[in-house]
Amino acid sequence: VMLNDALLTHQLPRAPQGKSEGDFPPASAQRLYVKELNFQSRVKENFDSIINSHKEVQRRMKHREVESEVKKDSSGTQAQILQTLRSFPCLRDLSMRPNLGSGRRSFGTLEAHSNGFRFSARGSNEKVDIFYNQIAHSIYEPCEDQSLIVLVHFHLKEPIMIGKKRSQDVQFFTEVAPQTEDLSARKSGNAHDPDEILEEQREQEMKSRLNQVFHDFSTKVEAIDSCPVKFDIPFKDLAFFGVPNKSSVRLVPCTSALVSLQEWPPFCLDMDQVEIVVFERALLNLRECDITFVKKDYSQMPVR
Repeated sequence: VMLNDALLTHQLPRAPQGKSEGDFPPASAQRLYVKELNFQSRVKENFDSIINSHKEVQRRMKHREVESEVKKDSSGTQAQILQTLRSFPCLRDLSMRPNLGSGRRSFGTLEAHSNGFRFSARGSNEKVDIFYNQIAHSIYEPCEDQSLIVLVHFHLKEPIMIGKKRSQDVQFFTEVAPQTEDLSARKSGNAHDPDEILEEQREQEMKSRLNQVFHDFSTKVEAIDSCPVKFDIPFKDLAFFGVPNKSSVRLVPCTSALVSLQEWPPFCLDMDQVEIVVFERALLNLRECDITFVKKDYSQMPVR
């Protein structure tokens, strides 16, 4: 009787393709990586049962990890209770990144209280509390010519649970204009079209108004007696383009961080944790070079 073979191959750290090494838990005496599993059976239908069982185990493990992270996060924040103020700074009609887990964009209100921020989602009871002592960097980025959103961004000391995922960056923003445009519905016009001129004027007025609203919010937050948060503003004149993740983005230095916040996922590098900056291929006849940031903690991977 002929035997049928089935091979299940798993992703491994340091593989030439696939996920990075940081996406895998560290190996130990109690944890080993299985590269592949080989099954033999006289009946081909048995392989379907094996694959379904394998996927079910993966789902259960992911669900168990999410539950353990939620319990860990809730136990860590139970000691802290948001102390609300009677009169507090507030930003309304904001979008939040990452989403709260529903898959849709999260809209709501951001409030600043005595010991932290609270984001309340519109139309639901979902809330996210971010305490001041959890924040490593708080950044206010106004909307300028090369951007379409005005935002406040919080880079946290440790990741927190938002929805069903852990995130170390939380961002609240408002769009000044749609970030995508339907070219098929665009009307033909020229630079002297009165409608286009009025639209540009309205957009500039909207930018100025929203920038002022966010600036006033950051000023009022800093004025709270118990609030140690100080908002940083990126130096747009020193901006340059780079590829910290997968796509080219505009990197902007702040007082103590190098950030790219307009696109998601964001990039925020704490310069206080950097010991050495290495420039590779930095030649006068080349327009591009490679930059590597070596952190003071040598156990962490350099940022390229």
